Amino acid sequence: MSRREKIDSGSLNLQAEKVVYSESLELWREFKWEVLEKTGADRAQSCMDLCLLLVYCGVNPGRVKEYISLRIYKDQSGEQLKSQNFTCFKHDGSIVLLDNNYKTTKTYILNTTDVSSFKYLNHYWQLYNSKMRSVLLHGNVQPFFSLL
Repeated sequence: MSRREKIDSGSLNLQAEKVVYSESLELWREFKWEVLEKTGADRAQSCMDLCLLLVYCGVNPGRVKEYISLRIYKDQSGEQLKSQNFTCFKHDGSIVLLDNNYKTTKTYILNTTDVSSFKYLNHYWQLYNSKMRSVLLHGNVQPFFSLL
């Protein structure tokens, strides 16, 4: 087998554990550029992708599912919070993650993470929530933060 064939066959078996910092940083730069330069739905999609990347890198979850399944908190009751993950945009501008659907929920109950100190994350999350998300929804309403 030639060297080229080995490289090509190796690229088919990519694993998330092998993502390195430089690749994440390059992806962050690309999404940031797209948010600044693109327009319409393409810009909104890049902003959503950037938000998910930033929260994953800034507050690394136990599993990716915990952030893909995020919903937007809008005064749900305690019963509605069960077995779901929320991002809460508070009136003071802060953002809190409410994780109630993760592998060890029964042991640790609701996990609350204040991500307000991550200024870069807050900026793009607020931008996405206030302007970009509605562009992706095309006037529809759904509770999930991301539209994957």
